[in-house]
Formats: sequence, structure tokens, C-alpha cells
Amino acid sequence: MINPNPAEKTENLENMLAEKKPSLAKRIHNATKDYFNYKMAFIGAAVMGPYVAISNLKYTLTDAIQSGLTQVGYTFLMAGASTKACEHFAKKYDNTVLSLLMGTIVPTAMTTTGTFLTHSLMRNKNPLRTAGYVAGASLVSFPFIAYSKRYPDKIKKLKDKIKSYRNSPN
Repeated sequence: MINPNPAEKTENLENMLAEKKPSLAKRIHNATKDYFNYKMAFIGAAVMGPYVAISNLKYTLTDAIQSGLTQVGYTFLMAGASTKACEHFAKKYDNTVLSLLMGTIVPTAMTTTGTFLTHSLMRNKNPLRTAGYVAGASLVSFPFIAYSKRYPDKIKKLKDKIKSYRNSPN
């Protein structure tokens, strides 16, 4: 039955508006944040996309833009997933060496394999060389990420020490 009372209709509308659902982007973020590091995904994509586009300017502008945008998408997905894997393994085991080792090897294998497969499927000239570069960069960077996730208190102390050194009157 239709309620003719306008005050009650206004109250119902206000209640509906107050119970606002989170946006689709927020719901996706909340559902995936345990498996994906969005901060590193955005940083990686912002750095690698322009780098690849610029390095492909020796070909046509269209090729440079296409390769840069492709790299943005690939880096966003791989950086987010592999960084979260690194963080997960860095804290998983009681044995520090095992945790740091797994926090380095697993994401390095993920990024290297993904790079090799992507470059092979896209018929790039030398996918093995590109994968080698990625493996080298990963073996250098992931140990630092793993250590910082395993020992955040030590990293904070180091940051504080650097900050105090910068603020000293020397």
C-alpha cells in the first residue's frame, strides 16, 4: 500500500542515502589488497611505462606509445602481485634466512618468467636478454623489500637516524 505521508517518504530517502555503499573501486581494492600491493603497482607502472616508451622512440611514435602502454599494464599487474608475494614470504617463516630467501626467489621467478613469456608471445627480438635484466633488477630490489617488511622497526630507526643527521647543525 502506498504511504501518502511526505515526511515519512523524506525520512526513508535520507536513510537510504546515509547507507551509501562503497564505490566499485573501493570494493575491488578491499577484496584484493591481501594479494596485491597497489602502491608498488602504481609506482612501477609510472616508472616503467614512460621508460619503455622513450626507449622505443627509435621506432615509430605509435610503436613507442603502444609499447609504453603495454608496459604500464604489465608492470602494474606484475609489480603488484610480486611485491605482495615478497611481503608474504618475508614474514611467513620463523627462520629469517629462509624468509628473506623465499621473499626474493619467488617474486624474482614470477617477474622473470612473466617477462620472458610476455616478450616471447609478443615476438620481441631477445626475450631471454630482457628476462635476464629483469632477474638482475629483481635480485637486487626484492631483498630490500623483504627485509623492510620483516623488520619494519629497524627500518624506522634507520629513517629516524637519517632524519636526525639531516637536521643536525653540521
